[in-house]
Amino acid sequence: MHEILPGLYHWTAIHPKIEVPVSSYWLDEAGVLIDPLVAP
Repeated sequence: MHEILPGLYHWTAIHPKIEVPVSSYWLDEAGVLIDPLVAP
């Protein structure tokens, strides 16, 4: 997981159905996950 802007985190994980890396994001201040998959 990498902080790409203050409070905005990005990571990739393998999608279990399509078996390719996909991106997920966490907005810390708002407590929002976007397209969440568990980080490796």
